Amino acid sequence: MDVLGRRCGPSTTEYNDGGTIHRTLSAAMRAAVTALAGDVDTQYVYTTTTDGSDLTDVYGPLDVVQLANGTPSPYRQHTHNVYGTGTQAHLVTETLSLGRS
Repeated sequence: MDVLGRRCGPSTTEYNDGGTIHRTLSAAMRAAVTALAGDVDTQYVYTTTTDGSDLTDVYGPLDVVQLANGTPSPYRQHTHNVYGTGTQAHLVTETLSLGRS
């Protein structure tokens, strides 16, 4: 159980080349790290159609930026690909660099 009383998955143990324990991660800490994983990874979003799939969006790791007024704000780089139609299907026709918080 984690600190909120939720069931957690198994703990993790990493061994070194000699077979002795190198490090461990408790089930509660593993659950906490997994919950945060969406903030530190890069996420890829695909749109699938009957004739293939296209990478439409890429979201970078969560970061904190300082706004013009000095206030810190969460920010995640977001790139969006626009695809053509007809003979240009599955070809990127425009790439937009966006951000989201």
